[in-house]
Amino acid sequence: MARPSSVILSIGKRSRELKARSVATGTTQECIALPTLTAKLAAQCEGVAVGTIPECLAARPIAEGKLVAKRVTGMREVTDCYLAWRDDETGRALRWWVEQLDQPDLIDRFIAR
Repeated sequence: MARPSSVILSIGKRSRELKARSVATGTTQECIALPTLTAKLAAQCEGVAVGTIPECLAARPIAEGKLVAKRVTGMREVTDCYLAWRDDETGRALRWWVEQLDQPDLIDRFIAR
């Protein structure tokens, strides 16, 4: 059996104004920043490194034997997601996006792909 990687994966900083941060990482661990959660999941499935993935996205790769679930200390049980936009810039496209993102089955539709 291959030795587990000590390299972790994270999603790269996306905000110009917020400090970069990671959750449940050690200060001495090497970290590879990837641009998207999809890229991070693919890298983990290939065994490039380790990292956290939302359970709803990790369930299938775990069932297929591509990932191994491990308990991690220092994790939050729930992570809130916030969306924001300029109120003075509300056009048809923004209203469409808000309507799409407000669907109660959004996550189910996203992970069913």
